[in-house]
Amino acid sequence: VDRERKYLSKRNNDKLIKFKDDISEKQRLTTISTSALMNNEEVNPFDF
Repeated sequence: VDRERKYLSKRNNDKLIKFKDDISEKQRLTTISTSALMNNEEVNPFDF
């Protein structure tokens, strides 16, 4: 039972870490996308 408990704990921990990493990556991509949009808004397309 202890071995199973340790295995499940490690597996759940690994999944939690992966989940947090995925969330962090999505947040970074959102930040990059938002920054790119903000930078594009400052550029005047008619300013040659």
